[in-house]
Amino acid sequence: MEALVGSQGLAIAFLFAMTLGNRLLFPSVTKSPRPPEPFPWLCSRCGRATVVPTLIDYQAAMKYEGREYDFEVPSLEVLQCGDCGEQLFDVDAGATISAAFRAKLGLLQLDQIRAGRKALGLNQQ
Repeated sequence: MEALVGSQGLAIAFLFAMTLGNRLLFPSVTKSPRPPEPFPWLCSRCGRATVVPTLIDYQAAMKYEGREYDFEVPSLEVLQCGDCGEQLFDVDAGATISAAFRAKLGLLQLDQIRAGRKALGLNQQ
């Protein structure tokens, strides 16, 4: 059981990397603190100081086990440039997308996997 859970997690991380490109930081289990710099930030694309947190309805298409799945993540918080529209996905956005994708496919969520391992007395070693 433990090996199956690990391979599914790796597959999800790989799918994220392939779907969202290098702008996604891989999802983390814990919430990441925002850097101390106040907003707005400088945009890496246009160079203007107009990058701020924004809520978007995010449409995604991801492949899993040879099939493509379309799904939506409503009210996803991303960092977006107010001038050129560049969007940056942080760790928290990645975790939210991962949870939505798992829900779409009926897969266990990360906290459910962790609770199941704990109940069985298993760990990741």
